[in-house]
Amino acid sequence: MSLDERNIMEEIGERKPFNGHSEMLSIELIKEISERKHAQNLLSVFVKYAPGAIALFDREMKFLVVSDRWYRDYGLAENDITGSSYYEVFYGTENMDKWASYHRRALKGEKLRNEEDRLIKKDGSVIWLKWEILPWFDKFGVIGGVIMSTEVITDRKRLEDDHRKSKQLLEMAIETGKIGFWHWIERNNRLEWNDQMFELFEYDESDFTGDGEAFFDVIHPDDVTRVRGLLNRAIADRGEYHTQYRVICKSGTKKFKEHGKVFLDDGLLRMTGICQEIS
Repeated sequence: MSLDERNIMEEIGERKPFNGHSEMLSIELIKEISERKHAQNLLSVFVKYAPGAIALFDREMKFLVVSDRWYRDYGLAENDITGSSYYEVFYGTENMDKWASYHRRALKGEKLRNEEDRLIKKDGSVIWLKWEILPWFDKFGVIGGVIMSTEVITDRKRLEDDHRKSKQLLEMAIETGKIGFWHWIERNNRLEWNDQMFELFEYDESDFTGDGEAFFDVIHPDDVTRVRGLLNRAIADRGEYHTQYRVICKSGTKKFKEHGKVFLDDGLLRMTGICQEIS
């Protein structure tokens, strides 16, 4: 890196265009660089040494400058793509028309950003991206092309998808097994039931106040003292709770088994549990 380049990068670094959560572009920074003399040279240096995946394109969407991170993120480390078209490098992408429309809009002066988008490769694999596309200007104030920054979020999306599928399977298991789910928060003595709890107890949801004491109004009077003692012990010990009790339902008395566990999150005490009929 030349002395001039180091000076430019030091100046850019002092302005902190990147934050702790993302390496996306700073619109204010690009605007400032674009308005200065020798804008293309400044942008080229910025892109080349930027820590994020950034590429500078001309009006024909040919790569002018590419950051090292861009090469790594898209598996292009063994190729020099400078001078190649975006559409050549990503040939075969299934949703290329969508990306081409983004480029055309940016070349008309629009600033675009998307928190979640898909790049579907030729082999069918999907890359999830957070991206930003901005126009850059030459020294005459004319749009010379676009600058594009991307952040691969595929791993995050995969985790979210796995969580969603697990939640769906859990909901299916709860519904199929007729398992009630409840959640209690100590701070406001708040009790929450899922739909299955109301169905198991044959209890009208409109009559449920959500107060922790409401639970003891539901179970059989002869079981209240014992169950309350087990709950209090579990809370005091930050432990688990296992019991059986009866509920006087509209169709008659039914017996249930229940399991709960106490959690401490950021100093807040809560308990989560499940309930199932064993009549």
